[in-house]
Amino acid sequence: MTTYSYLLVLFILLDSYCSGYGYYYSSHYRKHFDPAIASFTKQPNIGSVWFTQHGNFMYLNGSVSGLPPNSNLGVHIHRYGGLGNMCLEAGPHFNPFNMRHGGRHGKPRHAGDLGNIRVDRYGVMIFDIYVTIEKLGPYDGFIGRALVIHAMTDDLGRNPDEGSRTTGNSGPRLACATIGYRGP
Repeated sequence: MTTYSYLLVLFILLDSYCSGYGYYYSSHYRKHFDPAIASFTKQPNIGSVWFTQHGNFMYLNGSVSGLPPNSNLGVHIHRYGGLGNMCLEAGPHFNPFNMRHGGRHGKPRHAGDLGNIRVDRYGVMIFDIYVTIEKLGPYDGFIGRALVIHAMTDDLGRNPDEGSRTTGNSGPRLACATIGYRGP
């Protein structure tokens, strides 16, 4: 390589590092997550949930309609963003640290465990929750995964059976949406 080629490569690397690209990919853990959104668009479940980081917590706010009235339903972030086959393509709960299933806060819990959220008498689930977030690297965050609403109340991993330890016995999937970056 010529001196010019070496200088060009050095310039590109320096520019990438100064722009944050180098830091983002060399950093072991991200300290901040960009705002995100999950939009439910398949009838009868319509609505959006916004994700915003506040320190060590993720704030979820929004609403989803078309759910069973007067119920408490388990809500989780699942490993994949696939929504097909009645949300089964979303795979298991998002669990990058291989923990037991749990509730919204404390340990043990999957990174994707959001607990139960109440559905009002009109079939609307209002999201207004803070969730403890683990230290997630750039390759294991929430973007590109699915937010899934289940048909039953989550037992928060408190029962001795295998279903409780993995899914909270929260039942079939009622609605799902892929989590993506929120625009300006």
